[in-house]
Amino acid sequence: LLSSARPKDSLLNVNVDSAVAMLKSLRSLARHVLVDVGSGLTRLNARLVREADQIVLVTETSRIALQMAREMLSELEGSGLGRGRVSIVVVNRVPSQTHITWQEAEQALGHEILALVTPAPELSAQAVETGTPMVLLQPTSIVATQMAKLAEEIAARSNVLSANS
Repeated sequence: LLSSARPKDSLLNVNVDSAVAMLKSLRSLARHVLVDVGSGLTRLNARLVREADQIVLVTETSRIALQMAREMLSELEGSGLGRGRVSIVVVNRVPSQTHITWQEAEQALGHEILALVTPAPELSAQAVETGTPMVLLQPTSIVATQMAKLAEEIAARSNVLSANS
């Protein structure tokens, strides 16, 4: 409902209070709930983001994507979310000689990067074709290892936030 691949789904008018109630119900059923809100901050997404313990902003290494991510960070901070609740993950979709470095990306964002995911186009294509997550298709791949470490870091941050609240 929040980040569908079907264009018509964007026409759905999801009630904000209903979505918040659904999120709270999901949180009572599981220790961790992951919500993909798509790109941009709609009224609904902005409300759900305020309910989140952590926000993981995923971007790419292109300069325009980093600029858009920086704008999103500004919007999130402007809505009252503290920097400590926002983590950045940078994904390299395809190998390229023009990718910027980790340090350049942090400088462009004005924010620390939690993780940088290396490109794996063949594995990605194979995962899409078979309908199998990359981490299950090749559990010992570099990307699978990076995803496992990212999940561990997010869980550790979640535990710290839970202990402090």
